[in-house]
Formats: sequence, structure tokens, C-alpha cells
Amino acid sequence: MTHNPMQSFVYLVSILVTVAAHAQVEPLEANGIPAGHFLIEGDIIVPEEHLLPRGTFAANFWPSGIVPYVFDANVSSTNQTLMLDAMAAWEEVAVIDFRPRLGDPNYLYIRASSQNSSFVGMKGGSQVVNIFNWNFKFIMAHELAHALGLWHEHSRADRDQFVQINYANICQNCCNGDSCDHNFNIRPGGGGEFGSYDFDSLMHYGQFDFSETGSPTITVLPPNESWQGAIGQRDHISDGDIGTMAFLYGGCASSTTLPVNQSPLNGSINQSAGAPLVWNMVADATGYDVYWGTTNPPTTRIYYNIDRTDVYPPGQPGTTYYWFLNL
Repeated sequence: MTHNPMQSFVYLVSILVTVAAHAQVEPLEANGIPAGHFLIEGDIIVPEEHLLPRGTFAANFWPSGIVPYVFDANVSSTNQTLMLDAMAAWEEVAVIDFRPRLGDPNYLYIRASSQNSSFVGMKGGSQVVNIFNWNFKFIMAHELAHALGLWHEHSRADRDQFVQINYANICQNCCNGDSCDHNFNIRPGGGGEFGSYDFDSLMHYGQFDFSETGSPTITVLPPNESWQGAIGQRDHISDGDIGTMAFLYGGCASSTTLPVNQSPLNGSINQSAGAPLVWNMVADATGYDVYWGTTNPPTTRIYYNIDRTDVYPPGQPGTTYYWFLNL
């Protein structure tokens, strides 16, 4: 399998964001975690009443994709610029707008910390995003993805078809003195998965994460073993990540309508990253499989037995893609 990292974009930021002088922030412990909360899966903040594990937050996305934020006074101007660059990576692929807080009741409170962590989705009020690795754009993008509503890829309900969790290798006293097994829990109920399993996802754990023995805690199963050394990458947003974020918040380009009441059910389009394909439902498209790719005919099935009128296939701006529907 060929590993094709998507092209990274570089942004020049000319204006530094000032810290809101009177932002109301909930009390934080010394490690940057709000009082009455704790970490699961290494970097996800949840309240103490949260049961392990639990399904994804289904209704806590940011309205219209607008995400207000403030920086703590401990974030240097240089690190503010670096964070703005990480924000721009998501703004490039979905209808998301990170903007300075102007009295908004719900906002991100971004601070320098001894670890990286975030809530999942919009929790309401001030919600902390802790950052340690300011020089790693896509580590920050990973935490922002949590704040936008994404869980870890390896916690999908179907993950055991694609990876094996090696519990014998997981550290038993590295998570606040306790076992780290819970970091590998599957979310009950599927948690609203989108698309096929993505080994390349920015949200996937690496093969040695939380290892006590130095041996892998995650093993990629056949026939996808070639991804073993690539899982857990933190150097780009994957095509699957783009599709998921565009599904949640909308893609950055206009929709392309594909009539399913005409034959043949195939064609080609010049598609921008994350732009939706909308099926014309004059004829019922339910039950179709969707194939998509840069070869003609495409060989990658990106949706199975679709039950919706719009989908968000991955893509690169200015690239011609071929599609067809198959019952």
C-alpha cells in the first residue's frame, strides 16, 4: 500500500491575537485539567461523572462551525502564531471559522501546559485546550479536532476488524498510577462513525502508545500490515479526516449533484477537498455502494449501502475524480 500524505499548506499570519482581559475561566488544577475532570485516552478531558467508555457527544458541535477562542497570558506571541497555523489547517478543508472571542458564551481557552489535552466537541462555557508541543502543528491540530468533535480512530466500533489491541503490552501504572487499558476502549453504539477505517488518520494512536514492554500495543491486521509503522502519524490531515470534518461541518466547495435517475450511474468531476456529492433522489439511491478515485473506473469503495442524499468523499483541490454507484 502506498502512503500518500496530503499536501500541507503554509500560512503567513500577520496579526497576533490578544488575550481577552476578562475571560471567565473555570478553575484549573496544576496540570491544566479543570477541577472535577480527568483524562481518558491520554488527551481527552471528561467530567468525573463520565463513565468509561461512553459514546461520542452526538449534539455538541460548534454552531455554524464558528469557534471563538482566547489565549491564556502564558502563551507567547510566537506560539499564538503557531496555533493559528494549526487552526488554518482545519479551516482549509471544512466550513470552520476559528475567531477571537468577542463576548461569546462558549469558547476555547488555549493555554501552555505540561501536556496536550482537550474536551471532545463544544461543552459550553470556557473549555480548556492544553498544549505542550507548540512546535508540532499537527499535534495541535489533533487537539483541535477533539475540540471540534472527533474521538480517536482506534475507538471505533469496527476497529477489531482492522487492528488488534495487545493488552499484555499496555502499561498498568502509567495513567495516574493506574492501568492504561481504558485508553483502548471501544465506544459503545458506534459513536457516529463516518467512512471506512482510516489507518492514516491524524486521530489514530501509534503502534507503541502506552507500551510498558517496548512492544506494540496495536497490531495492524492482514491484509493491511503495511500500515503498521504509519499509524499514529502527526504530520498531516488524512483524506479520511478531511471527509469526516466536512461531513460534520460542511465542505469548503459547492456541492456537485449527481442524478441517480439517469443511466449510467458514473462520471467524473473536478472536485475540491471535502466538497459534498449530492444524489438527486428522483430515483431512490438507498442501497447503492459508492466507488471513488483518480483511476477510471475507480476501485475504492468509500460508502457501502448508503442511506443518505449527500456524502463527502476525500479529495484534493483541482484533481479529477471518477465515481460510480453500484447496487
